[in-house]
Amino acid sequence: MEVLAENFNTKMENHIQILYQRILVAKQIHAGTKDGYEKIKERLDQANIEHNEKISAFEAELRKIREMLLEPVEDVFSGAEVILKKLNEDNENLSGPISRISNELQFAK
Repeated sequence: MEVLAENFNTKMENHIQILYQRILVAKQIHAGTKDGYEKIKERLDQANIEHNEKISAFEAELRKIREMLLEPVEDVFSGAEVILKKLNEDNENLSGPISRISNELQFAK
């Protein structure tokens, strides 16, 4: 009976030691993966910040390009409006004498 009890105790101690070693290995693995996770997260956060800065710079450049492209178009439209106003004024200035000459020609017939 004593031999059985000693064998049982020995087996239990062996199992406890094995479980303790497994726990230590699991803790080491957990610590390693946690450190790796934190390093990767920090690197990704830094990359995210850099990408956001690049996006802001690109958006600012895009706004500048759009403004540069739209300014000449606005200038062309304002120039075209000036030309149309001038043509309308010239048309009004010429319509009076033309209608007078037309009336004289009609009268002369």
